[in-house]
Amino acid sequence: MQHFTDDDVRALALTPRAWREAIAATYARFAAGEVRVAPKSHLRPSPGELLLALTAVDLARGYSVCKWVNVVPAARTAGGPTVNSVLMLNDWHTGRPVALIDADELTGARTAAMSAVAAAHYARAGSTRIGFVGCGVQARSHCAALRDVFPALREATVVGRRIEAARAFADELRASGMAARASTEPREAVAQQDIVVTTVPNGLAQPFLDPSWLADGAFVAAVDLGRSWQRSGWDATTRRVTDEREQASEAGREGQLISAGPFAADLADIAAGRAARPPDDKACTLFAFSGHAAADLAAAILIYEKAHVLESSGFHEEE
Repeated sequence: MQHFTDDDVRALALTPRAWREAIAATYARFAAGEVRVAPKSHLRPSPGELLLALTAVDLARGYSVCKWVNVVPAARTAGGPTVNSVLMLNDWHTGRPVALIDADELTGARTAAMSAVAAAHYARAGSTRIGFVGCGVQARSHCAALRDVFPALREATVVGRRIEAARAFADELRASGMAARASTEPREAVAQQDIVVTTVPNGLAQPFLDPSWLADGAFVAAVDLGRSWQRSGWDATTRRVTDEREQASEAGREGQLISAGPFAADLADIAAGRAARPPDDKACTLFAFSGHAAADLAAAILIYEKAHVLESSGFHEEE
């Protein structure tokens, strides 16, 4: 069985297009019934703590996957990460485990690819301005994924809890050729933007983003389950899109996701060509999603198979 660390995953140098195409292909198989996904399993030992399991099988490709996510906010006081995740990939035909993948890097890339698949369908093709509320790993992965789809993105506004972190991200964006600025005013990352990415971590006291700030036709990737957005104030014409309808509807009813729908489309609809292209109108699109095991399955297969085509990958076999 192979073990892939986060560094190993980065060393594969998978492109945003590769991640996006893997996600789209898996959701097309999901739409065709060739990928099966079990409901998420949650265990909450105490407020703020979470153990999460996501499982799926790809009958066409012959793989199954289980992803474990541990969320322990108290770990922050010890200087460690509050979220740790690992993924086990199995050969479905034999049941044999073939790879253990440290899943933090994988999660960032697959989540951004999910947003990119939705944005490619619903955001304006000539989008030039993007706003980030939150400036951590997910913001960076989303920037790379979305710039690959929208090469005209040239202006960025970054808002973070600490202005130092926002400035650091803005500096990175300027170094990559974008005109970027940091701000402490959330409205500046929302108003007049073509695309808005919100990645505010758990523990927020109350929502602080007002949907009325959005420009006509804006696309919102609510990576943070929408926790940063006020639930009221959304225009009646706003399109709600998600990763998977049934899971998202349940999460919305439980109050974990900003919306329980109805959803205009999910990723299976988009990948299978069932989602109509939106008209060029003023309606905004909210992509609110909670993470779905089909995406983790797609990412694991991509990593495992890419490693096998590299002659000198540097990965090792474990007995």
